Amino acid sequence: MNRKKFAALAVLSVLMALPAQAQQISTSLPLTSVGPYLMWEVGDQTMTLEVGADGPVALDLFSPQLDQSDYRSAGYYGDEQYDGNVSDVATTFTLRDGAGQVVAQRTYQPGEHGWDTFFNQDLPAGQYRLSAETSGNGKNTFALRLTGRSAAIRADHLTVTVRSGAWPRCAGRGGRARLCPADV
Repeated sequence: MNRKKFAALAVLSVLMALPAQAQQISTSLPLTSVGPYLMWEVGDQTMTLEVGADGPVALDLFSPQLDQSDYRSAGYYGDEQYDGNVSDVATTFTLRDGAGQVVAQRTYQPGEHGWDTFFNQDLPAGQYRLSAETSGNGKNTFALRLTGRSAAIRADHLTVTVRSGAWPRCAGRGGRARLCPADV
């Protein structure tokens, strides 16, 4: 074996022996889970967690609980409760493995915005389902941060909160006004 091939093989061996760097993925838009009392079509959030190799995975949630003081506040994040904070609004996050078995589950009651570690442990490679289900008369807006050696989150459908007071009104059927987001 010539020296160049030997040197390249030695460098490659050293690199392969090093631990893989953890990657961090964060959402840039607030995700939203909507309670059933609102009867909105969007409903719950369901995402796929793809773990490419066995190893540590951490999933942190920002504002996993509805902040009852958030609605229409100066620093509005997206939480809304529509009954004057009378009813219980809770959000349950569930992580299931490929067979549908619960790996982690936690229900968050109303509280202030902040980060919380939902899950932090080793996972075998595979696909997992992460769901956020809100109960009650409101919607909970949250964000996530994923850290893992080989992990990624994807979703076929996301519900996000758009923070704007400038939605134009369009003429609807029967002379009723409707929101017209296509013109924004």
